[in-house]
Amino acid sequence: MKKFLAIASVFVLGSSAFASVEDDVLEVMEEISKPGKNIKKLVKKSDYKNPEFKTNAAIIIKQYEAMRSIKHEEKMFNDFNAKMITELDAFAKIVKGDDFDAMKAGWTKVGATCKECHTEYK
Repeated sequence: MKKFLAIASVFVLGSSAFASVEDDVLEVMEEISKPGKNIKKLVKKSDYKNPEFKTNAAIIIKQYEAMRSIKHEEKMFNDFNAKMITELDAFAKIVKGDDFDAMKAGWTKVGATCKECHTEYK
């Protein structure tokens, strides 16, 4: 019976207990994928005043928080992640206000940082 419980525990907990850094990163990227696409549509229309822009930005900022604790074996990945955290922290302050030119500039920096990392790792 003890063996059965041990094996069952491995299967039940296995995916979370043995998750890799890559799995953790992919989970975060999946969570921000939809709001990211929504923002891209609004950016194409230069519709930064649309309340959905702030809503989707808030989702991305919140979901990316999980990346703060992720440490990869590759220094370059950690450097990209640190840069993204910095850009999102700055963007989070901007999104609280109503300066839409600043939102555009802030999102442009966030997007460029995303692209820089995804060019290397996607």
